[in-house]
Amino acid sequence: MNKALIDNQFDTSKLELRTDNGSQYCAKEFKKVLNEHKIKHTRTRVNTPKNNSRIERFFKTIKYEYLNDYIFEDIEDVRRHVDYFIKFYNERRIHQSLGWKTPKEALDSLKQSADLNTKSA
Repeated sequence: MNKALIDNQFDTSKLELRTDNGSQYCAKEFKKVLNEHKIKHTRTRVNTPKNNSRIERFFKTIKYEYLNDYIFEDIEDVRRHVDYFIKFYNERRIHQSLGWKTPKEALDSLKQSADLNTKSA
């Protein structure tokens, strides 16, 4: 999350992060980062994966399109591969749900629209 916050410099006070109830999302350090960036955190109800379908879909995609094809040497090898896939997923892989744009292209369009709306206001 820290990497995403650093790489995407924008106002985080309007963001809402929805997660399941995993222990990593209840950790003090995780909550501290959210508070520092004024990110609202909501958690899904227990046993309701449909409430968090976008990230569940991402996990399925990374698992079946990428990770299942590799045998990793160590945790650092896993991190390198996951970092590579996330960059590919966000910058090069087009998504039907985004009108055949990459997530980066969709985000850039939103930022441009926000900038235009701010300037015309």
